[in-house]
Amino acid sequence: MKVAYSMKKIVISCFFVLLGFAKPIIAQYNSSQQLPLIVQLQHSDPNQGQVQIVQDKRIDSLLIRYVSRNYKHQTMPGFRIRIFLANNQDNGRQRAYDTKAKFMNSYPGVEAYVVYETPDWKVLVGDFRLRTEAFHFKKQIDPMFPNNRLLDTQIDCNKL
Repeated sequence: MKVAYSMKKIVISCFFVLLGFAKPIIAQYNSSQQLPLIVQLQHSDPNQGQVQIVQDKRIDSLLIRYVSRNYKHQTMPGFRIRIFLANNQDNGRQRAYDTKAKFMNSYPGVEAYVVYETPDWKVLVGDFRLRTEAFHFKKQIDPMFPNNRLLDTQIDCNKL
């Protein structure tokens, strides 16, 4: 009984890990195409081993739904750095756009976003998948923007 329960947990965990790795690859395909990861796994090469996937047909439909939903959203968990925060009473909008321009002049290859969340104006920079990447960049901009903060957010897959 305990072995069957553990096996179920392993299978379910592997399924979600596979989906996590497959998302960036398959997010660029629409649901009418075959999933490239599955095709690549089933492709046989005479110099390598062969993978045979035995699964319920409903898993394919579940993967297709997952892909089509992610194709519409095309975001994934990631990190950005907040370099500016002010409210409307402090002329926050103008200062936010000025801060964005200053940042873009200093770091032209990095995206900057002005975000308004009532009552605050924010400037968020970067599209980082890994916390370590974001942290290294945060340290790099510390002299120019000392009050920056690392934030968990959704980032655009197309920017990576």
